[in-house]
Amino acid sequence: MLKTVSYLSSAFMLRILLFFGITLICLALIVTNKTHVKNIVRDSGFYQDFVPAVVEETAKKSNSTIPLSRPDIKLAIESGFDSNVMQDSTENLIDGTYAWLNGTSRDYKFKVDLTTARQQTADNISKIAFDRIRTLPVCFAVPETFDPFTVGCQPPSTDLGAEQAKLSALIAGETGILPKAVFTQDDLPKNSEGKQIQERYKFAPVLYQWLKFSPLIIGLLILAFSFPIVLLSRTRREGYRRLGSIIFGSGVTLLITPILLMYILPGISSSMKFSSATNNNTSAVVSNLINYMTESFYNLLFNIALQVITIGAIILMAEYVSRPKSKYSKILMQTGLISSHTRKPSNSKKFKPFNVPVQSSEESIRRKPRKTRNRKYRKIILKEK
Repeated sequence: MLKTVSYLSSAFMLRILLFFGITLICLALIVTNKTHVKNIVRDSGFYQDFVPAVVEETAKKSNSTIPLSRPDIKLAIESGFDSNVMQDSTENLIDGTYAWLNGTSRDYKFKVDLTTARQQTADNISKIAFDRIRTLPVCFAVPETFDPFTVGCQPPSTDLGAEQAKLSALIAGETGILPKAVFTQDDLPKNSEGKQIQERYKFAPVLYQWLKFSPLIIGLLILAFSFPIVLLSRTRREGYRRLGSIIFGSGVTLLITPILLMYILPGISSSMKFSSATNNNTSAVVSNLINYMTESFYNLLFNIALQVITIGAIILMAEYVSRPKSKYSKILMQTGLISSHTRKPSNSKKFKPFNVPVQSSEESIRRKPRKTRNRKYRKIILKEK
């Protein structure tokens, strides 16, 4: 009884580890690899899409005198905050985060400086405005108000170069397109108690270290629960066959899971209108980044599931190929030298003439018939003479 319970417990725990443990391993391989995270953000198109999305969203809500909806102004902003600037800033943030999680830095620190990009953007916008003014005719009188983006003529006796520098300084100032150009960990949102991220999530570095070593721990646990399945079986060969079946079945389950989550469920959700699209451009870009990271996780899970299936198939194939086969096995059966208790095919169609032994010197072992008494007959008492 104890042997059966131990075997069933080991088989159950092995299945749990192969499904949830390998899923956790995939998550750990992605999250704990800083370079992989950077590649995911880069390949998702986040650096190319974020700035245009912010400009588009700001143009709809802002009352600024800068016509952000104009294509040339949008292009000037996108060229100032190009993908290289966004990539450097984001990777600086990622480096600071992993330095804190790895314990390299005691405090969570980072610094993103967009001063140069802001000044370049301001120069581009002011140049567009005054290049247009220089093509206009000279005004007959100095206009009462001077808006470089809407003025219809060139003000007389005006130093356009100095005015262009003033506009550039205004755009790059505190009232311009980006009032704050340097961002640090102090600019991150705080909770109601005024605590920062490193104070609220003190356990994060410890959890990260456990997640970092989780593939090794889970791998050792899988090996630990695999040995009892082989040792507690009736024969080692049967144990290997059971182990291969468990690994192969768990691999198939892992293979079906990403397919179900990537293709079937999203299709059902969209057809039944469970999910609604957002009109927020920045939210759409962030959502696209999350979807790309999720897809990367599913692809890794899919590849590892194929490897698990391959391992299970190899174990089953090795057990099947290594079964002992004697060229005299038919002779032994026909002469009756092989045990008559050997397992026989259950279907009569599978029997062949050489399966039935001609003779046997072994005693037949059969279940004893039950002692039954026919009630129709009574015991006849012998009469004495």
